[in-house]
Amino acid sequence: MYAEHIIGLTAKEQVRPDDPDQVASVSSRYQAIRAAGALRPRVEEKQLGEDGSLFELDRLAGDNQYVFLSYGARYREYRTPAMCYGFVFDAEQLVTEYGAIVGGDMLNRYERLLERCIAEVAATLPPLEMISDAELADFAALAGDDPDMLAYVRQQSVHRDSDIDMAIRIGDMSEPGAQEAVTLFQARVGALQRRHRKAGHAALAALREGVEILVPTQLPISAAVGFIEAGVFVPAR
Repeated sequence: MYAEHIIGLTAKEQVRPDDPDQVASVSSRYQAIRAAGALRPRVEEKQLGEDGSLFELDRLAGDNQYVFLSYGARYREYRTPAMCYGFVFDAEQLVTEYGAIVGGDMLNRYERLLERCIAEVAATLPPLEMISDAELADFAALAGDDPDMLAYVRQQSVHRDSDIDMAIRIGDMSEPGAQEAVTLFQARVGALQRRHRKAGHAALAALREGVEILVPTQLPISAAVGFIEAGVFVPAR
């Protein structure tokens, strides 16, 4: 089984996969990557509507130093074939020659770790002022007047967790507790990664369908054993 890197889609490409202009856009971007000669990590965070699959938590966890591939056709399974363009590599070669590490998708684990960090930091801060009756009435006008829901909203309004979480997602470190929660997350995420990712011989043993293969720095296109073009495997010549 091979390791595949399927290039990301813009928001417009995702919602209009049958539009010839969007199909041409994906194909053009794929050809540009081939011409550049290498797959490179996305260092900066992803902006709304841009292509790629980097999430804010991946960046905070340091995963923006890697090129991500899947072992098997994981990402092609959820795409219209016409929108599938990418690169295929020998998975074992990535481990032995390019220093790749192997592990499962970490996003859910990152989410749970961040949630714990936020809760710890929020517990050290004074509570917020409880939502007013007028504000609660405005909320009910939009979301409904279920008594249990409104009671929950009132009770939760004094907690900072959701405000801190939202601030981190949008990169606003001015929110009280946001920077502290990020610092705590980054101090702990390395241990989490070491538990769930393997390198060297252990990485070879961990290869199985669906796992992620992470290559540091960059990956030359010349190492590809094939390409995915409009959902079809094309062997390298």
